[in-house]
Amino acid sequence: MTGYGGWQAFRGNSVKKSLTTILAGFLLAFQSPDFYSLAVSAEPPGRVHSRSGLGDIIEDGNGYGGVRIGSTEAALLAQWGSPGQVTQSGSEKTYLYSLGSDEIVAAFIKDSQVEMILFMLRRPTESSLTTVRGVKLGSPFEEVRRLYGNPEFQDGREASYPSRGISFKHEAGIVAYITIFLPGTTIERRK
Repeated sequence: MTGYGGWQAFRGNSVKKSLTTILAGFLLAFQSPDFYSLAVSAEPPGRVHSRSGLGDIIEDGNGYGGVRIGSTEAALLAQWGSPGQVTQSGSEKTYLYSLGSDEIVAAFIKDSQVEMILFMLRRPTESSLTTVRGVKLGSPFEEVRRLYGNPEFQDGREASYPSRGISFKHEAGIVAYITIFLPGTTIERRK
C-alpha cells in the first residue's frame, strides 16, 4: 500500500474477491508496478488535458467526454487527444489522462476497444466530475447509497452496480474512484 496524505492506494497485495480488486488486478496486469504510486504522486502524469471539450458528466455504463464504452481506440484518441502516458501488454493498453492537478482518468483498451474508464482523485478534494445521478469524485461515500440505492455488490470500501455499469470506491469515507464499464458485465468476465 502507498499513500498520499493518509490516502492509501491498492498495489496488488490483497486477495479479496471484490470488483475493485479484480479491476486493480486488471490494471496491474498491464501497468507498471508504480501505477497507483503515480496516481498519488506530487506531479500529474504527462501533460494536463483541458476539460473544456470533455465536460463534467460521467455517464454510468456509457462513457465520458464523447468516448463510449466499446468505442474504438482511434475514436478515443480523436476525441481526447494524446494521453499523458500509455502502457501496453499484448492487446491491452491503458491511456492515462490528467484533467488537472487532482484528477486522473484512465481509459482501458482491449482488442482496440475501450473496455472501461476509471476516474480517480490524487488527493482528498471535491471534483466537478459527476455521475448522471449526482455523485462527485470527492463526495462523501454516503452519497453513493443515497443516490444509487443499495449496492448490488459491496465489499469494504467499494459499492458496485454492475447492472448500471458503475462502481465506486472510497478512501477515508470520500469517493476516490469511479469506474464505468459495460452494464451487465460479470466479475468473471473482467478478471
